Amino acid sequence: MRLSYRYIAGFFDGDGCISCSLIKQARSRDRSTMMPHVGVFNQNLEVLMDIMETFGCGDILACVGNRAKVGHSGAYRWEVPNPHIVRVLKLMLPYLRVKREQARVMLLLMDTKTTPKGKRLDASVVERRVALVDRLQELNHRDSQAYREKWVNSGELSRSCQVVARYETILSQAEVPIVSSEGAETRGLSGNNNSPHERPLPKGNDIVRTIQ
Repeated sequence: MRLSYRYIAGFFDGDGCISCSLIKQARSRDRSTMMPHVGVFNQNLEVLMDIMETFGCGDILACVGNRAKVGHSGAYRWEVPNPHIVRVLKLMLPYLRVKREQARVMLLLMDTKTTPKGKRLDASVVERRVALVDRLQELNHRDSQAYREKWVNSGELSRSCQVVARYETILSQAEVPIVSSEGAETRGLSGNNNSPHERPLPKGNDIVRTIQ
């Protein structure tokens, strides 16, 4: 089943991976050969098959994980082939939020000039690649580092869970009646000033059509 790029981008924000490493070229002292990686990890094979079908490229691998550790059950991984990385990232880029900057850096990496086989890369290209790979690694560790600094190492967290954000209704929202399961009328707020019971929930195929 083909999926929308908007849906895949949201999925990728959560389970996707954009990384790159540099290795030394033959007869070179510098790390200059790129090994880019773009893929998605998930334990649901069906959704990865749909993503692969939508983009028309890639392989799905079974990653068994570290079985020596309790809780490491492994996952499937959809791997984007190097020749398709630019196309895949550009299609998702307008909808990415969490990994948008990583995608932009990877596109810059893929755009670095190459030289004919057997010839060394220009020193400026090598320097640019190193800087971009360092930036990509920094972005990949940014959120986890911020979380650890704010919460994981906090003594308060060890004692209780903390609410860091809550949805609050605004004063301009009108009150609308809500019928409880006991039949008594209560009052509530609707985000769009409409009764939440104006339209019945979709059933069966209606839900499928909505998702598509």
